[in-house]
Amino acid sequence: CLEPQPDANSGMEMPSAVANAYGGSGVDYSSLCLRSPEGVALNVSGYSEILAQSNVPKMAGFIERLVHHMGGVVNPGVDDALQTFAQGFVDGRSGGFEDLVSALGSQSTWIDYDSHAKCVASRSVQPSTIEQATDWACSQVTSFSCDD
Repeated sequence: CLEPQPDANSGMEMPSAVANAYGGSGVDYSSLCLRSPEGVALNVSGYSEILAQSNVPKMAGFIERLVHHMGGVVNPGVDDALQTFAQGFVDGRSGGFEDLVSALGSQSTWIDYDSHAKCVASRSVQPSTIEQATDWACSQVTSFSCDD
C-alpha cells in the first residue's frame, strides 16, 4: 500500500503539490490500498472483494475480465450496458457470483462468444503448466486429425 510522504522543504505531499500546481483534484488516498479488479481471483472470493468496494466501474472491470476468461469479448460501444449490468450486482438486485456467471453464459447481446471455439486460452498460466498438459494430452492420443 502506498502512503504519500511530505517534501522536506515545502512540507507538502508530492501528489497534493502537483494537483495544486496544475489545478487537479489530487489523489484519493482512501482508494490506494483497494484491490483492483485486474488482480483478484476470478472466483467468489475475488467477486466479494470487488463487491465490498461498492464501485460500479470496478465491478464492470471484474465482469469484463471474467467474460474474457470465459472466452468472450465485450462488444465495442456497449459501456452503458456493461455499467448497468454491473450496477445490478453492486446494489444486490442481480444476485451473487453464481448468478453473474450464469448470466454471462446466457449469450448476452453485449458479449460476443465464438460459437466454434474448442477451448479458451489462459494468458496468465505458467509455461510449465502448459508443458505438463501438452505432454499428458499427447500421451493420451492414439490418432490425431486437424479436422477434429
